[in-house]
Amino acid sequence: MPTHVLRAMARLLEGRAQKSLVFVPRAGPERPLNYKTFYWHWRRAREAANVPYAPPHTNRHTAASRLVQDRVPIIQVKEILGHESILTTMQYSHHDPEANADIKRAWKNRLEGRRRISDARSSGDH
Repeated sequence: MPTHVLRAMARLLEGRAQKSLVFVPRAGPERPLNYKTFYWHWRRAREAANVPYAPPHTNRHTAASRLVQDRVPIIQVKEILGHESILTTMQYSHHDPEANADIKRAWKNRLEGRRRISDARSSGDH
């Protein structure tokens, strides 16, 4: 997510309880936004950004996949998404093809007595 969006969201959420709703109607932050109103805003934003149709729920899958690809521990992704089961999070996050390459490198390095992948990554040796 772009930095300017994160800053705007931080300002929006300033002073609210940690579990408060993000998208709320103008009538008040204690009431959830109904689906019809949310979808209307979603469609307008998507069209303004020239993004092809995708249901809002797609964002959860995209977020999970990108967090896992960025090596955020899956247990943390599970907590962020609010899943009860890590299996649900695994389905949401889809498969990261680069993970197989990491596994192969890890075993090769271990068999050859080299450093861990995380050590190699931080030094740019992979």
